[in-house]
Amino acid sequence: MKIKYTLLLIFVGFALFAQNSSLCSKIAIDKDFAALPITSFNDPKSASIYFKDKDKENDLFILFNQELQIKDSIVVHPNKNARDLLGYSNLNGKTYLYFESKEDNQLVLEVIDKVNKSSHSQVMPFEWVKEKIIKRYSYRDCLYIFTLSKKQNDLNMYCFKGDAVTATKMPLKGVRFFNDSKQPTTMYELFQSATRYDLGFTCKTITTESLPPLTATVCKRKFYAFDTTFCFTFDNIPNFTQALFVNSEEGTLNQTTYMFPMMENEEGGATNIETNSLITKNYILQVKLANHQLLFVVKNWQNVEVNSYEINDNSEITFKNSDIIIEKEGTKNRKISTETKKLLQKMNQYLPAISCFEQNGKMYVSLGGAHKLQQNSGMATGAYFGLVGVLVGALLDGMSSSNSIQSYNEYHVVYINCLFDTQFKHIEGQAKTFAFDAMREFVDQNNSKMKVPVVFPFNDNLVLGALSPKTGNFCFQNFVNP
Repeated sequence: MKIKYTLLLIFVGFALFAQNSSLCSKIAIDKDFAALPITSFNDPKSASIYFKDKDKENDLFILFNQELQIKDSIVVHPNKNARDLLGYSNLNGKTYLYFESKEDNQLVLEVIDKVNKSSHSQVMPFEWVKEKIIKRYSYRDCLYIFTLSKKQNDLNMYCFKGDAVTATKMPLKGVRFFNDSKQPTTMYELFQSATRYDLGFTCKTITTESLPPLTATVCKRKFYAFDTTFCFTFDNIPNFTQALFVNSEEGTLNQTTYMFPMMENEEGGATNIETNSLITKNYILQVKLANHQLLFVVKNWQNVEVNSYEINDNSEITFKNSDIIIEKEGTKNRKISTETKKLLQKMNQYLPAISCFEQNGKMYVSLGGAHKLQQNSGMATGAYFGLVGVLVGALLDGMSSSNSIQSYNEYHVVYINCLFDTQFKHIEGQAKTFAFDAMREFVDQNNSKMKVPVVFPFNDNLVLGALSPKTGNFCFQNFVNP
C-alpha cells in the first residue's frame, strides 16, 4: 500500500491542548505509528521525529524548527532485514538510525540526509563477540553501547557516529563489586541478577533535563550521562552505593563507594532496611529507610558530605515544601496527607525513591517511595502506548520520556516535594508544580484523546506531542518548570 504524506501547517485551537495555545500540524499518520524524538547536540534549535509504521511499508522523518513548525519531511523505506532499533547518531547533516539485522555480523543503517531530503539503507559490518548489551544510549549526536562478557572481565564501550564505530575496552581488573550477600562479584554477575524492578542485564537511564520520575529512580541499577562522564550505580545492598564512573574521552574507569550512615538501633539488628540513591551533575543523594526513621544525605562526587536531613514519624518534616502526596495508578487517584507517619508507613510498604533536578540555582527534589503493580509483562507501558515492535526497546531504554509520563499508571507512589539551594540548604515556601507533574496530570485527563505520544526536552521546556484520532492533527504543548 502506498502512503501519501500531506503536510499542512495550521495554527488553530485544538481541544486536546485547550489549556494553552499549541502548534498543530496535519500529518498523515495513524494510531499504528510510534514516534521517536531525535535531538541534535550541535543543532539544539531544531528537533526531528521519526514516525515508525507498524506495517513496515513507509516511515516518516519530520524536521521541526525552533518554534516546532515543520521544516521538511522525508519518507523512509525501511530495510526488510531491520530488527530492533539500537539508537541514532547525527553527523554532517545526516541522521543515522542503527537497527539490529536478521543477518549475522551486521547492522542495518537507515540514513536520513536532511540537506538533500532523501534517505537510503546500508549495511554496516559488525559483530558482538559473546557480549551482553547492558546499556544503549544516544547522547551528544553519538550512539553509545556498553557491553559485558562473562569470560572477559572488561567493560566495552562502542561509540557509533555515522557509518563508523570506535571500540574501547576498559579492564575491570581491580574494580571490586559486591552482590546482595555482600560477597565479591563481577560486574557481569551483578548485571546478571534480577532485582525487584530490574531485569537481568538492564539498568534504568536517568536523565536530568526535567524531574526524573520516581517510577524510574526506584530501580536499584541506574545509568547517567554528564558531559563526557557516564556513571553506573548499584544500590543492591543497604550498606553503600556502588558507583562506576566512565570517562568517555579517555576510556578510563573510576570506582567510588558511597557509604550510608548508620541508623538508630541498626547495630542491634534493625530490620527491613531499604536504601536508594540518585546521581546529579555534582552530587549523590542517598536515602535510607528503616521502620520509623528516614535519613536523607547529600554528598559531592568526592564523597564529602554536603548536608543531611532526618525524618521520624513522631515529628514534623522540616524540609518539605508540599504536603504528603499519595497516588494510586496516576494523578486521578491522588490524596493529600499531613501526617509524617503516613509518609514513612507508605515508604516502608514500597521501595524508597528520590528525584532531583537543578534550575536557576535551585535544587528541586521529590522524596518518597514507589510500588509497581503486578503485570504480565515487563513491557506493560509499551503495550499501554501501543508502541511499534522495533521501537519498543529503544523507547523504553531511555531514548524517549513518553513511557515515563504514564508509568505512574502502573504504580502506587507517595512523596513530598522539597526545594534547596545548590548546597542543599532548605528554602522555605510552597513548591510549585513541576513541568513533569503538570504533564502527567494533563495526560491522565486527556489520555483517550491522545495517540502516538512523544515527549522530549526542548528549549528548556518539556514538550508533549500527540496525535488526535478525531482531527488527524499532531500537536505540541510546552510545559515549563517553575
